[in-house]
Amino acid sequence: MDAQELATRPVASLSGGERQRLLLAQSLLDSPRLLLLDEPLASLDPARMRQTARRIHDLARQRGLTVLISTHDINPLEGFMDSVLYLAHGKALLGTVDEVMTTPA
Repeated sequence: MDAQELATRPVASLSGGERQRLLLAQSLLDSPRLLLLDEPLASLDPARMRQTARRIHDLARQRGLTVLISTHDINPLEGFMDSVLYLAHGKALLGTVDEVMTTPA
């Protein structure tokens, strides 16, 4: 997660984005088979959002991980998702990215 340089700094001195990167790195320590990530791109700048989404995607492919991400902003994740569960106004829509993102819902 590009967090090596953060190892010598006190956690209290880290920015929100730096803390987010550490939390993501920590979630991978025990080689999980399933990651449940709630807003993992929060507090990251747009370039770091995209970079982190790519890293999560690549790690999932390399390690055979299942990754479930909840987010309010799907844009940084485009191109890295296999399927989408869209929840709004008490309704749910589940399908491939194209099926969900191109519907009137």
